[in-house]
Amino acid sequence: MEVNSTIYHSILLRPRVFVGVSKVSLSTRLLGHAVQVPFFVIPAAQATLAHPVGERGIADACAKHGVCQIISGNAALSPEDIVANSPPSRAFGFQILLADR
Repeated sequence: MEVNSTIYHSILLRPRVFVGVSKVSLSTRLLGHAVQVPFFVIPAAQATLAHPVGERGIADACAKHGVCQIISGNAALSPEDIVANSPPSRAFGFQILLADR
């Protein structure tokens, strides 16, 4: 039993339980832009069918939480209308749709 204990204590990587995680940050950089979480909101086309503010509401929510938004090529609003209330530092992407040949 003493040998097991000695070997166990000699291992450098030991599991740590009850480690505080209240100060963990998920912030990172996405294509060179600072974001608060390592994921983005996918394109949502014709969002005004679900709510009158449409994609602008999605952009406002993304701005509030520091999330990158990809704007749909089929958005109900123009890209200028979608990003109008966003600060210049916000990260957006744009979906490019290619026509079938």
